[in-house]
Amino acid sequence: MGRKIKAAVMIKPGEIQLREFPWPKLEEGSMLIKIDMSGICGTDKHAYRGRKDYTFPLIPGHENVGVIVEITEKAKKEMEFSGEILKEGDRVVICPDILCGKCFFCRHSNGFTWCENIRSYGANLNIKEPPYITGGWSEYMYIFPGSFVYKVQKRMPLEMAVLTEPMAGTYSIDKLKDFTSFSSEGLIPGFSVVIQGLGPIGLIYIAKAKLLGASKVIAIGKYQNQLEMAKKFKADYLINISKISMKNIINFTKDITKGRGVELVINCTGIQSVMSDGLEMLRKGGIFLEISAITNSETFPFSSYKVCIKSLRIIGMSNCAYIGFIPALELMKQYSTYFPFEKIVTHKYPLEKIEEAINKSLESESLKVVVVP
Repeated sequence: MGRKIKAAVMIKPGEIQLREFPWPKLEEGSMLIKIDMSGICGTDKHAYRGRKDYTFPLIPGHENVGVIVEITEKAKKEMEFSGEILKEGDRVVICPDILCGKCFFCRHSNGFTWCENIRSYGANLNIKEPPYITGGWSEYMYIFPGSFVYKVQKRMPLEMAVLTEPMAGTYSIDKLKDFTSFSSEGLIPGFSVVIQGLGPIGLIYIAKAKLLGASKVIAIGKYQNQLEMAKKFKADYLINISKISMKNIINFTKDITKGRGVELVINCTGIQSVMSDGLEMLRKGGIFLEISAITNSETFPFSSYKVCIKSLRIIGMSNCAYIGFIPALELMKQYSTYFPFEKIVTHKYPLEKIEEAINKSLESESLKVVVVP
């Protein structure tokens, strides 16, 4: 019998098992990586609780960093996003989405993964036939031809490299610069921002906002450990929503912005109804960025009158930008002494304790929980 690979399989919501799969045979243009670390994302937690439409059974894990153990000649020359030559032993991160490159959105939405025929590691790839191992909660992971791969400096801590995909998601703020104008609208230098929700994504957005010139970052959270971490990420104001009324929070945002309101509100809570509060905090011409409403389990009313009368922009962004991975790696490396990215990873578990890992990720005391096969 050949060598076997151990992986965690989510059979259906609420049920996960360890299984063994055969060692894959590489097709031309592909490679195999040994997983160093794989993050548990909010989408994985939603899938486990039955709130996310994944293709079951599956091997979850799309926030991955690993080392190349086998690679074909074509992949060596063509797979690295910036054009570098790859070899066995290189450490890489992988964009979770494989694009067809031919549909309307692939050809008209440069940089973002809006493909009509998208295939996603850890989400909708078939594990019932070879190569099977298509998610990061596995000892090894098969990387298909056409994937976007990014080389990582070996001296970068794994706890930082595993955050590359979430950090690439903050490219949505870069995109908002398209709304900036000389009429003091948009992300003008010194802009103010409210971050709703202080999980790993909220913390990373605090860092990105600061890097883009935000002078006032108002961090709104529910748990003390998250608020303390937000302070380490240089948030200017910390608000515990369980201790202060929303009316007072809205008034506070107005007070510190000379009565106008903030330029930007980012919803990182996963709770859609907070949009109503966010719209109240915005100045005229402000932007509400929705990046966390990844399930369709909630609807709520909001005032379109407010949107119209205040000339607001509501922007949705559901995925990371594949052109954002290299900037993400560079920014984290450059500012690692300013922002404690590594401390976002609070818990590590082996594959054998995958259910314990998922349950821990659902607890308020955790930030980023990772699997270390």
